[in-house]
Order: sequence, then structure tokens, then C-alpha cells
Amino acid sequence: MEELKVEGLVINKEEVNENDRIITIFEENRGKIKVLIKGIRKSKNREIYASDILVLGDYILKKKGEYFYNTSLQLKNPFFSIKSNFFKLELSLYILIVIDKITFENIESKKLYKLVINTLNAIQEEKSKNKILIILSYFFYKILCYEGFKISTGNGLFFNLKEGSIQEKVSEEGILLFDYQKEYLKRLISIDIKGLYELELDNNKIISVISILENFLNYNLFLELNIKKHLGEEKWI
Repeated sequence: MEELKVEGLVINKEEVNENDRIITIFEENRGKIKVLIKGIRKSKNREIYASDILVLGDYILKKKGEYFYNTSLQLKNPFFSIKSNFFKLELSLYILIVIDKITFENIESKKLYKLVINTLNAIQEEKSKNKILIILSYFFYKILCYEGFKISTGNGLFFNLKEGSIQEKVSEEGILLFDYQKEYLKRLISIDIKGLYELELDNNKIISVISILENFLNYNLFLELNIKKHLGEEKWI
């Protein structure tokens, strides 16, 4: 029976029967791993926290049939400060949804795993909603890079979702851009984080840029991510 020792982030969970739970662990060497945890919902010890969503833990697993089964769960980072803040929690759960959509089982994901953990740690420490949204925009840009997509800027008025470029001519795949969106994208591509802070855009405007990146990913990977629906417009401010 194969044994596996991993550090991983729980990105999804599914309750099974009255006592059991299937969790999806995202880790750097195998991507996603499905783990069936027997009797966890009746447990009263720390293991129940290590099997919850948005938790970083150390896991010893054994493969049997379709699933891995846990032999040891050790809580490493429960991200309590994120879970105690509604805005941080909603954005972090959105990040987990993105990761769940774009990753697969048995596919190495070292760069992506490091990006996710660093992003969650940054959100956990940051107090400003504005800066948290800037962190999220950088996360999304890096996701596009890791998925093999490039964004190029220019002097046009439209962002082409098919090509990832700013163009002068309108097309079916084009999104009309405001000047602040073009400038934000330009600085984001240059990894000019200080420059993004200096733009002093309000939260709604940063969300609009994230939506452009999101739509670009949706168009090319046939996804239906929607951060606006996930957060609710009244919660951006």
C-alpha cells in the first residue's frame, strides 16, 4: 500500500454519510489529492480542524482504491485571522475555487503551490482592503503566466480576450478599457507593485481590472469564474 507524506492546503471538502469527509488537498508534487477521512465529523480532537477547508497541514496518507486515506493529520496553519475577517475569507475562498478549477491530480504544481501559500500569507497579514485586492490582482496575473498566457499592452481602447492584447479595433472578443485599467495592467505586467499602490485606485476599480484578468482566463480555459458574484457588489467598499 502506497504511503505518502505531504504538506498541503485543503481547497475543497465534501461531507459523506454522517461521519466521513472527502477533502481535496493541493500540494506541490502531485497537484490535487482526494483523501477520504473516516469518522472525522464525530471527532473532538485537533484532527477535525486539519480536515477543514482553508487549512495548511502535514498529512500521512495511504492509497487504497480510488482514494487516499489518512493515517496522520497535523494542523500547521489554520489561517484563523483570515477566517475571522469576512472580506479576507471571501477572497481566500475565491482563490481556492480558482485553484480547484485549474489544477489536476498527479500534476506537479510547485510554482503554483508557492504562489497560493504566499498569497494567503500576505492576505493574512495585510489590513488594508485596497492592498489585499492589489495582492489578488497580482495572484491572478501570475496564474495567467503559469497557465502559459501573455498580456501585451498598447495604445488601443480594447482588450482582446482571445489574444490577451490591447488593440485599437473592436472585435467580438474585445472589452472596452478605461485609461486607469490600461495603466494598471501596464504596471502589473511590469511587476511594479509600488506603482500599483501609487495609482490609488478605489476598490471597485481594482475589482474591475481583476475581472478583466478573470474573463481572459474564463475565455481561454472555458471557465465560469465570477468574483463579482462571489463577493457581492456591496462588499467591495
